Amino acid sequence: MKLDVTAIGLLNIDLIIHGIAPKNLEELVNWTGESAIECLTAGSIGYFIQNLTKLGLKTGVITNIGDDPFSLIIKKTLTDAGIDTSRLRTQENTKTAIGIYMLLFESKKRPMTFQLMTHDPMPTAFSKEDLTYIFNSRLLHVGGYLHFPQKALMDKLFKQVKNKGVKVSMDPQFPLQPLQKPWVKILPNLNNINILLVDENEALGLTNTDGVDEAADILLDKGVELLAIKLGANGCLVCSQTERFQKPAIPVENIVDSIGAGDAFDSGFITGYLEDQSLEKMTELALKVASYSLKGVGGSNTIPQREELSLD
Repeated sequence: MKLDVTAIGLLNIDLIIHGIAPKNLEELVNWTGESAIECLTAGSIGYFIQNLTKLGLKTGVITNIGDDPFSLIIKKTLTDAGIDTSRLRTQENTKTAIGIYMLLFESKKRPMTFQLMTHDPMPTAFSKEDLTYIFNSRLLHVGGYLHFPQKALMDKLFKQVKNKGVKVSMDPQFPLQPLQKPWVKILPNLNNINILLVDENEALGLTNTDGVDEAADILLDKGVELLAIKLGANGCLVCSQTERFQKPAIPVENIVDSIGAGDAFDSGFITGYLEDQSLEKMTELALKVASYSLKGVGGSNTIPQREELSLD
């Protein structure tokens, strides 16, 4: 099977609770107000891979899930979306990770708590079948690397992938445990990564700097082909070895939540890259996809089909 993108990373459930709770403690402890609750397939690659499929790309995953009822939701969601799950591994007697967002106080993303998975969060080795699967893709994407870093494993994989002519993108996201800065020291060799996608806090943590331009200089010097630093409401800073520019975010009225907006940006950026768009057009597409994610609950519900996102 020939795929556009194979994704490696954590899959979990996002339980998102929207409502208006009283801020007064005395009222809050007795509050029994009605809330809207969504149960969505998420994780470091969940929204990303669903969005890629909406944008017209053929996608598949290599990762692990548990065998509880939540894992059934994950597998059904991916299958119904047309995502190939033939390399999705179920580990017996294990639980799925759950992110719980309690958006009851007018916040668009916090507070948040979570249940960690009891299965292996990421592959600890890649079989010949896994490698063949990846080599038959145009691009390999790794999401959430800093959650569970495996430098030696990924260095070997990325080198093999590069030798086969497959492109590599990574959104390392953030450490789940305290980690001494600069975090870049535990990343795989950046010479083997074509696209690095990070937010502002991640860029500063990776490089132990105080500004995104300085962080960009350091990451580009280490060999990254393309770098996008997501700046939230301030848009993004995008760099190659020869170009650098900042673009503002697309204004959105009545934002529902910002959960998964960064993943939506990633999916637009990668789609533009695989369509051989210019760096500027790729960035415009990424910002447009991210803006759509803000209009609904989670990072994928309100992403339209590719033809509705033309930049022509």
